Amino acid sequence: MKPLKPWLSFSDQLEQLRERGLQVEDRTAALGYLKRLGYYRLSGYWYPLRRIDEKASARENRPVRDDRFVPGMAHKDQETIAAIYGAPTGKAFAQWLRSLNFIRNVAAHHSRLWNINVVELSTIPEGWSKELKPSRPFFYFCLIQQLMRVICPNSSWGQRYKTLLTEAFPRLTSQQLSLKDMGVVEGWEDWPIWRGQ
Repeated sequence: MKPLKPWLSFSDQLEQLRERGLQVEDRTAALGYLKRLGYYRLSGYWYPLRRIDEKASARENRPVRDDRFVPGMAHKDQETIAAIYGAPTGKAFAQWLRSLNFIRNVAAHHSRLWNINVVELSTIPEGWSKELKPSRPFFYFCLIQQLMRVICPNSSWGQRYKTLLTEAFPRLTSQQLSLKDMGVVEGWEDWPIWRGQ
């Protein structure tokens, strides 16, 4: 079994990336992205640009991977990450991710999302409106906005989503089609997670 790679601080991770050829014009911004997104997630974007040791490739007659994903994470680390994103516990955060994966799959396969019953239910965070329904998609768009405010604070996603719901959604007089079917709660635009975008 290969020994585990040594732990590196965010600053050390950035230095390692610079040594490997990453051009960094704004160190503060680069550290911010590493902290919010994580080295592992960003590595997916660097993967196509990696340099493969041709001698090792020739010996094994295939490309060589120099890193391996180690599944599992210490409970303490789960709790730390959950706190960064505003989740009450690591277990709750893991459920958020499973629920969001469900939402992503529905959208990716062009299925009906706006009024679907969500089967991977998450719990409502403390301090959020108890009128929210975890079985309805709107709750998960609120979670997405919560995560976006941490991952990419300058993103306009929240404002574009608000515009889509408040201005672009069809206004029907028959009431057969309503944002309530999506789980939208009256006054949501004024909630803290949706303000200031």
